[in-house]
Amino acid sequence: YYMVEGLSKKFTAVFFIGYHAMVGTAGALMDHTYSSSSIYNVKINGRDVGETAINAALCGYHGVPLALVSGDDRLAREVRSFFEPGVETVTTKTGISRFAGQCRHPADVCREIEFKAERAALRYRSLKPFAFKPPIRCELDVMNTLIGHVISPLPGLVRRSGRKFFFRSKNILDFYRQLMLICDLAGYANRVLS
Repeated sequence: YYMVEGLSKKFTAVFFIGYHAMVGTAGALMDHTYSSSSIYNVKINGRDVGETAINAALCGYHGVPLALVSGDDRLAREVRSFFEPGVETVTTKTGISRFAGQCRHPADVCREIEFKAERAALRYRSLKPFAFKPPIRCELDVMNTLIGHVISPLPGLVRRSGRKFFFRSKNILDFYRQLMLICDLAGYANRVLS
C-alpha cells in the first residue's frame, strides 16, 4: 500500500509529512495524484480526491485516524475541506505555481511540526478515522488515449471516452489495488511513448 504500507490496527494515528495537493489544484507545488504522467483526475463518490484523502481512507479502513498533515498552503485548504477540525496542519510553503513556492525557513517549520505533532498526539483519541462510504465509485481520467487503450481490458473498468473510466469497488482496499494497477500499466504505456 505504497505510502501507508504496513499499516494495521496496532497504530493509533498517522502523520502525513511532506504531502502535496491533489492534481489540478491551481498554484499548488507538485500537484498530482499518484502519477503526474498518468492520472489527470480521480473522483471517489463524485468528489475530486488526492493522495491525502485516499491514504487517510486506507488508514481509516484499519481504524487509524489522520492527525497531522504538512505541505503547502493549498494542501492545508484541501485538508480543511475533507477532514474534521482536529486534524493539525503545518503550512511549509506558499504555492505560486506547480514548480514555484515561497518556502518558510526549515527551522521554523520543524518547530511547528514538533509543536503540532505533540498537540495531535495528546488528542488523537478524539479523531474519527476517515472513510468514503462504500461501495467506492471511482471516476478516473488518464492523461492520454494510449494509457486508456492499455488499461481498458482491466476487469470491472468501464471506458466512457478515450481518457475517462469508471469502476466500483466494495471497499477502499480494492479501490486502491485497482488504482495502483492502473498506474503501473500507465507507466508501461508512457515508456512506449518515450
